Amino acid sequence: MESSVLLAMAFDRFVAISNPLRYASVLTDLKIAQIGVAIITRGTLIQIPIQVLLKRLSFCRSHVLRHSYCFHPDVMKLSCTDTRINSAVGLTALITTAGVDSIFILLSYLLIIRTLLSIASPQERKKAFRTCISHIGAVAVFYIPLIATIVVQSQLLFLLSGATEIPTYVASETAQFGVNHKIATCL
Repeated sequence: MESSVLLAMAFDRFVAISNPLRYASVLTDLKIAQIGVAIITRGTLIQIPIQVLLKRLSFCRSHVLRHSYCFHPDVMKLSCTDTRINSAVGLTALITTAGVDSIFILLSYLLIIRTLLSIASPQERKKAFRTCISHIGAVAVFYIPLIATIVVQSQLLFLLSGATEIPTYVASETAQFGVNHKIATCL
């Protein structure tokens, strides 16, 4: 759901920069309400199958998660039953939400950059770009931890599978997040 909100914000910035005079006529109160309802509906429809599939699992191991939030792959690791269908549904949900949304966010910013480059005045270009800074920060706050969690999880899975060394590309990627690969031996 978070990525959908970021996508709506990217669309808002695109309309504000590319058609500032038509902003109020394009993003009416009704259109904003429709976008909000679409975000909530999509988030609900994607989360229901995941929750239903988690309900059917039986858990015989520790009920302690490694994160302060309910990370779907961590919950599945605690299960004693087959979780292949859960993995497939979780991956599909991730791709259809964060994956698709990130593509459209990137596309909107490419269109914004194209619009900014067409502005003749450097002062106006700078002023228009400043309206995007807070949204770029919000996107970074959302996507950087998501990517870091995926990288760390893949590193831990690699180490727990019995491997003796981490490939250098994984070690260098996780080193920038302050992750020590020795932590996997404590789990």
